[in-house]
Amino acid sequence: MRAIRSTTAGVALLLLGTIAPARAQTPVRQAGLDLGIYAGGAWSSDWYEARMASSTSGVVTSTGDETGYGLGITSSFGAMATYWLHPSLGVRLHGAYLPSPLPRAEGDEGNGNPVNNYLYDLDVLYRPWAGRPGAPGPLASLYAFAGGGGLTVNIAGGDGASRCEPASLSRGACLTRQPGAASVGQGVLGIGAELLALGSGLGAFAEIAAHGYESPAHTGDGFIPATTVRPGAAFAISDDAFAVTTRLVVGVKWSSTTQP
Repeated sequence: MRAIRSTTAGVALLLLGTIAPARAQTPVRQAGLDLGIYAGGAWSSDWYEARMASSTSGVVTSTGDETGYGLGITSSFGAMATYWLHPSLGVRLHGAYLPSPLPRAEGDEGNGNPVNNYLYDLDVLYRPWAGRPGAPGPLASLYAFAGGGGLTVNIAGGDGASRCEPASLSRGACLTRQPGAASVGQGVLGIGAELLALGSGLGAFAEIAAHGYESPAHTGDGFIPATTVRPGAAFAISDDAFAVTTRLVVGVKWSSTTQP
């Protein structure tokens, strides 16, 4: 986790100050349309924490340490369409796909059916130095964004007959096989910038963003079926967690928003 945080901080500094100017003459940003696609990596924090417990006379006592289960490091693919209402202000539709194994403990290899995770959001973008002919190249293309949308989790091969994925259920959590019930709201913050102009309105860009959301792995009584446990016997219980997915990506975009 420390390595991931260090990499994230380094990339943020890169976007803020060390991106080479795309052209010898700084382009002037205009209102118009941007279309982009990207690929990269992502890291997600734990979706739930499981531990062993026992019950005596109705009193539940933990008998072991907690273990966190999450997606960890995954790949990330996405697309976006931005309309700049003004050289400095735009709105964007964004979608990302993060394939992953089932939630796992740190250091464990994934197993079981693959999981299809979809992030989607509507964002507001702000380019503080756009439209200023004298702005340095990195600053002219730098943008910040914030917005919100959803996260939907779909376990490949699930037919909906079994409500909860068995591995998570054995730990006291329910990662449902029904995508509608495995959808949660999410909010996003991030920054991005142009890396290199490729000509004909094309350019390479980089972006770093953090998506925050309530876990799609549920632990409430409405999802975990009631079970009978004899007094003193060990059983698993879980607590869901507020999760964060951080993605670091590079991509190509076509833009009608620049002129030399």
